[in-house]
Amino acid sequence: MASGLVVAVLAGLLFLSAGFAAPAEAPQPCVRDARAALDAQWLAAFGPEATVEGPKTVEEIEQEALFRIAECTHCPLRPFGYQYAEWEQFKRLVRPGDCVVFFRSNPASWEGHFGREGYALVRGGRIVRWLLTALS
Repeated sequence: MASGLVVAVLAGLLFLSAGFAAPAEAPQPCVRDARAALDAQWLAAFGPEATVEGPKTVEEIEQEALFRIAECTHCPLRPFGYQYAEWEQFKRLVRPGDCVVFFRSNPASWEGHFGREGYALVRGGRIVRWLLTALS
């Protein structure tokens, strides 16, 4: 029994040392749908190199936004600072079952001055609203 465990551990170490990684998790349907909707909205800006993270809750987003806004010495200390009213409109639209994701377009879009970053509210595979937090 113990020798079987040793063999399993050694096999795992060989697998990792050979440069193989554990299989990546498949994206959640929410993230997959959001990526497809963003890709359809901004054709050249998304694809495999873009970042789409989620699902995110309103509370998580507000905590992240407050952390980032605290670095700004002249910004209002509330989620998204000067974009707070826009954030309030965004979050009023969120319903149970919706998908909210953070997105950042691919590096080529930033180099080409059409990069986008922010949050998207996706319902039924379609973007209901987005909140852009950075543009290039």
